Amino acid sequence: RGRVVALCYHNVRPDQAARFARQAELASGRVVPLDSLGSVEHCSMRPRVVFTFDDAYANLLETVTPVMRRLGAPWSVYAVSGVMGTPPTWSMPEGHPDRVERTMTREELRAVAQDPNVEIGAHTVSHPDLTSLTDAAALEHEVSVCRAELGSLLEREIATLALPHGA
Repeated sequence: RGRVVALCYHNVRPDQAARFARQAELASGRVVPLDSLGSVEHCSMRPRVVFTFDDAYANLLETVTPVMRRLGAPWSVYAVSGVMGTPPTWSMPEGHPDRVERTMTREELRAVAQDPNVEIGAHTVSHPDLTSLTDAAALEHEVSVCRAELGSLLEREIATLALPHGA
């Protein structure tokens, strides 16, 4: 219906924090929660903006959280329920900077989820390429167990899913 730009980040390292803050400030006043996309009306003004962050990297706590709180802007974090508090265990190219970044612990995710402007979504149990799963039970496990584990941790329903590897 309306024009929306979805900005999908993974992590925002400290050396990227100032650039991220500028991007968020440019979008200020146009940021909408992901769950409102169906009700965004078409208008001639600049597009609405949605901020999403896959993998729930811990550095978001120091680089993204203060900016989004200051702006009062909504944002979504997609957590891998089976990989919390450690660097990613899924396949990444050698030398990729995200390989050494720690993901949020259960306690950190619970704390960030207390912010009413933060939506927590599922990003599977182990971050597989879902198109490579040939067993329907394995696919069901990755999605439903992640939702259940995050729902239990946060004591709320997990309504959204971000697909690992974009597929």
